[in-house]
Amino acid sequence: MKFNRLYIIDPNPCTKQILEIANYLYDKYKLDLSELNKDVYYWNEVKQLILEQGQTKILSPIYIEEAILRDNIPKNQVLATLQSMLNACNPNTKLHIIDSYLYPKNHDPDYINYFINIFENAIIMCSNVNICTKTDRNIKLEQSIQNEIRKKIHKY
Repeated sequence: MKFNRLYIIDPNPCTKQILEIANYLYDKYKLDLSELNKDVYYWNEVKQLILEQGQTKILSPIYIEEAILRDNIPKNQVLATLQSMLNACNPNTKLHIIDSYLYPKNHDPDYINYFINIFENAIIMCSNVNICTKTDRNIKLEQSIQNEIRKKIHKY
């Protein structure tokens, strides 16, 4: 039997209700209702993942964070998403930012403020911040951001 769906009944029904549901599903649709301990289910999923991708890839300490957001999403939602992703990485001594679009030639007037808002807490926590981006970038924007970061750091 291959599990490809997991159904949850909330709140948890009592035993009598489960039996009634099971009987109804069988009588009406000839479907069997099975119970499986969630730990067993998740362990089977983990084993399958290890078989498909290998333990090194799964247990590797490398974090890759990506998000696909809808068009015209409000900036505050983009900001919250990026901050959440950065917090999930939990940088505390070193931060490595790799982004070829970090210093765009054309940017919104509030780009520097958004940049600072996203990275401020991580920058304050980390003693070393490395940014890797393309050589063809907006140098003036980069310098403006660096100046703002220096101001923020000196506050603390």
